[in-house]
Amino acid sequence: MPAPFGAQSDPYGLGPGRDDASYLPSRPGEYVSPRDLAAQGSQPWQNGQGPSYDPFAGRRTGPDRTSRAVVLAAADPANAYGAALGWPEPPDGASHKPGRKAGSLVVLVDGELTLYMERGGKTVLAWPADPGADPADDPRLPVAAEALANAARAGSLGTVTVERVNATPALTSPLGALLEAAGFVATPRGLRLRA
Repeated sequence: MPAPFGAQSDPYGLGPGRDDASYLPSRPGEYVSPRDLAAQGSQPWQNGQGPSYDPFAGRRTGPDRTSRAVVLAAADPANAYGAALGWPEPPDGASHKPGRKAGSLVVLVDGELTLYMERGGKTVLAWPADPGADPADDPRLPVAAEALANAARAGSLGTVTVERVNATPALTSPLGALLEAAGFVATPRGLRLRA
């Protein structure tokens, strides 16, 4: 016979030494919001094991401070740029602006726009944290280049040949080296990655 509701020893996986009863709903079927749990002090998802994420602060709070990237379609509702947020100014020398265009991609690193790839993949716009510094010194750009390469390898982009990065030929661009390090191969037309 199963234990009665509320008598489970560790229903939320909180670990030993936690007061499990304080996190249980008062009656079956009652919804307990994470916000309710946060008001009680320690959040059940922050159990001291590995990196944690505090959704209320909007920033990482655990020991893992590595950047995380996500590749989205520019028109994807999850991409706030061009909808809730304005697009940043194009990088110096860029001849076009980013937009929520079909076929275009964005790479967000820790929620910030880092790369924008035009439809077809011929042009990439990049926003380094410090435009005057060496792009290799920006920890976000290698992560973004790797995420873009992984998306191409997964087959979601097909064959991609980047010809220009921030209006500079990809083969001579400082960001081109980061793309090559992520797996793009130099060809006469630009930097190519096959699915």
